[in-house]
Amino acid sequence: MSPVPRWLRNCVPPQPAAMQEMLRDETLRNSLFKPCTQLCRASSTSAGLSRQLSGLSSIVLQLMEEQGLSSTFHELVKSLRLPPTVEEDADRTAVSVFLTSIYIGNMWLGAQEPDTLLTNVRLILTSADYELQDD
Repeated sequence: MSPVPRWLRNCVPPQPAAMQEMLRDETLRNSLFKPCTQLCRASSTSAGLSRQLSGLSSIVLQLMEEQGLSSTFHELVKSLRLPPTVEEDADRTAVSVFLTSIYIGNMWLGAQEPDTLLTNVRLILTSADYELQDD
């Protein structure tokens, strides 16, 4: 993880007043979202960037919880970020990073439900020939 996300992770969440101040500042909020989208685009070509995005995503997920931007899917999305049980599972890691970034994009930008995330999950399941239910 690069220095700025590491600093954010280590210094801001333990300081509730600092976290609230960051969330009130619209420019800062937008500035936090921008690296997420840039890393998401670039992470498809580099495992190192996927790790960077995963670290930044964990910070943004915490900030989303503080803002009340989480949905019924929030805990499920957080569980996607758990490390794969097999080191060679690069596909699972890539899908997890991708789906987490979609969820963050949906909710950070004000969606009531993560519709883009749900659409992508359905596409992944359909392509893997899983039976879909209307849940």
